[in-house]
Amino acid sequence: RRRFEHRKDREIPFDAAALISAVATVFGLSEDKFCGPEKSAKAMLAKEVLILLARERGCSVTELSLMAGLDTSNISRRHDAAREKLQTDRKLTYARDQVEKLYIANIAESQT
Repeated sequence: RRRFEHRKDREIPFDAAALISAVATVFGLSEDKFCGPEKSAKAMLAKEVLILLARERGCSVTELSLMAGLDTSNISRRHDAAREKLQTDRKLTYARDQVEKLYIANIAESQT
């Protein structure tokens, strides 16, 4: 049996406000642009990153549905599609990494 070590930043409790703030900052969008019906390419990319990171950080589909203003089935479908897209889409991968770094920094800053 193999043991897997958890990365320290994975042990940080999920903070919806910090994640939304990080997404808004990285994409230069207000929350209502990516947490709602907006369909621009930039807003859709921001929404994908939000969904990916929130689910990775332990946010439930129901909580994320309320946060993003989407139906739970849309959250699950978009999450699966975005995870697959990470394999080939450099823009998505880069954006996800930038938001994750800022999210971790926001959490660290709020804990000091």
